[in-house]
Amino acid sequence: MNEAEQIWRSKTKEQLSEAGDHLADYTEEGERIIRAELKRMGLPEPPPTVRPVEAQATAVTRRYRDAYRVASVLIGLGTTIKVVGGIVAVLIVLAALQAGSGPFGSGGAVLGGLVIAAVVGGFFFVCGVIVAAQGQVLLASLDVAVSSSPFLTNSERADVMGLPAGTVARQG
Repeated sequence: MNEAEQIWRSKTKEQLSEAGDHLADYTEEGERIIRAELKRMGLPEPPPTVRPVEAQATAVTRRYRDAYRVASVLIGLGTTIKVVGGIVAVLIVLAALQAGSGPFGSGGAVLGGLVIAAVVGGFFFVCGVIVAAQGQVLLASLDVAVSSSPFLTNSERADVMGLPAGTVARQG
């Protein structure tokens, strides 16, 4: 039993009931200890604690962080698609060069391979750019939403946007 639990164990029923009526004034750990003491003493359990400002900020920051993760994944996926396209194009060029240098090879095989590599590589590149652009658009939309959210303080906005600690927009 820690010190806080010992302190609350020594309280009277009246003191515990009073504390139970004001659970939002205590930390989550304090609330847990008070609820456990109320239960141990057979007193009625208070209704769930609503911490409106903290609860809203936590839910909003969680939602925005998840959305920023989605945007980052989209950008990474777009980059991956472009890299894979480049690798596939290089492999096609190498295969065409190998086929062109064989006993049955010709300049047409090399030229055909280069054209196919350019088309495949270009297709992958364009697809990767489109996916990455969707991630960038999402990031821009999130930045606007976060910066104008009435549910967040400036420091929470900076934290959610991944800005360095201590970066807070100056008003005025």
